[in-house]
Amino acid sequence: MGQLTSSHMEFVTAQARAWVEKLKCANCGNFLSYFPIHTTLKSQNICGRCPTPSETVIRNQLYELLSLQIQFPCRYAGQGCPANKFPAEIPQHELQCTFKELKCPTQDFTDCNTKVCYRNLITHCQVKHRDLFLEKGLFEFPLGWYHKHDGLLEHRNQLFIVRRKFRVEDNLFQISVTPSECGEDTVWLYRVHLTCGSAELGVKGNTKVGVTEIFLDSLVTQKGKASKISGKLFVMKSSNPKIVKDDIKALPLRNVFPSTKSDSTKGQMGFRGIKSESLGKMVQKRKDRLPFYASRK
Repeated sequence: MGQLTSSHMEFVTAQARAWVEKLKCANCGNFLSYFPIHTTLKSQNICGRCPTPSETVIRNQLYELLSLQIQFPCRYAGQGCPANKFPAEIPQHELQCTFKELKCPTQDFTDCNTKVCYRNLITHCQVKHRDLFLEKGLFEFPLGWYHKHDGLLEHRNQLFIVRRKFRVEDNLFQISVTPSECGEDTVWLYRVHLTCGSAELGVKGNTKVGVTEIFLDSLVTQKGKASKISGKLFVMKSSNPKIVKDDIKALPLRNVFPSTKSDSTKGQMGFRGIKSESLGKMVQKRKDRLPFYASRK
């Protein structure tokens, strides 16, 4: 039996690719590489990316079995993704593919409706929304009146949406930090350090809890001649997935900025410059309990 030549192999490969190109979803036009695959009464095949049609459908288990060993191009091949994956690998790859197109993360608070390739997301925001970035995590807001700001933070090639609000009637400061991730279920921890005059306050939060609330009564009462509150946001990636649970108890309030006072005053200080009696007013609440989080410009 003769051996296959390289030209013959190329022909076979081209034929296989041409055959795979015909395996497309009748609804969305993507490859039939995302299970389950359903067949309608009209013999149309629907991929698992699409909602199951309301009409009677049958799961095409024979096709699924036969296609398990086929490598399909990524659905974002047209945007430049070179990957070829087996059906078992497709869902995770599509979730994390850096060639996928996303809506601009600022669309909730700007007029930008641009669709951007994920790998170019930070560059797009730096060019189009430079004024929204928190440089080195620094921010400030005035005392005495309502304040609301939606902005961006870049940290280790990751983009975060930072939403802040200050309610003057009860001195309540709210902040949420949301990663603009590409399908990765990553937990990010953050710390907020606030100062007003000589008074300081620190508190922890995380991207799973949602919104962190901090009552600033102690800062305001010790403001002296200060007319604004300055803050700095620190973001870090959690190395331990167990550190964050879907519960506010995952990040109890505690002193994250050790006191610089003498030992004789440590019993009276919960945070630097903040008396412990005011700590009872500091709470962290879940995102779904705060109407401001969904508010738009």
